[in-house]
Amino acid sequence: MGATGLGTLYAAPAVGSLLGSTALLMAGDIRRKGVSVVVAALFFAASLALLGISKWFWMAAAAVIVLGFTDAISVTMRRTVVQLLAPDGMLGRASSLITVFSQTTNALGALLAGAAAQLFGAPNALLLGSGLCLIMIIGINRAIPQLWRYRSY
Repeated sequence: MGATGLGTLYAAPAVGSLLGSTALLMAGDIRRKGVSVVVAALFFAASLALLGISKWFWMAAAAVIVLGFTDAISVTMRRTVVQLLAPDGMLGRASSLITVFSQTTNALGALLAGAAAQLFGAPNALLLGSGLCLIMIIGINRAIPQLWRYRSY
């Protein structure tokens, strides 16, 4: 892989994020924000699995691009919903809370992924992460069925 390959893999999530943000801009106002968050999370989980089973560099790079794409959509939709639903007097606090929560969970996820990679190997850690992500998506949708039905008008 070398330095060029590593640089490509480091750049891939940013490329995906840029593509995801551009797709959202071109799509305009998406009314079914809940569905878009859930679908983006499902594709995120699938991309983790694809990365875990990748045997070729191009497959890994494509998986990481999709990870960036789906993450951009999910983050944008979650932040939009918080801003739409939070009362005006609580908007700053709600936005701060979601920022702290996302940064903390990303760092914790990286720590857990590293520990899992040490124990099970990187491909298996990615497959485990994908499975856990899928379980969380299903669990959250069952616990909060309004998420799937949420629409903005």
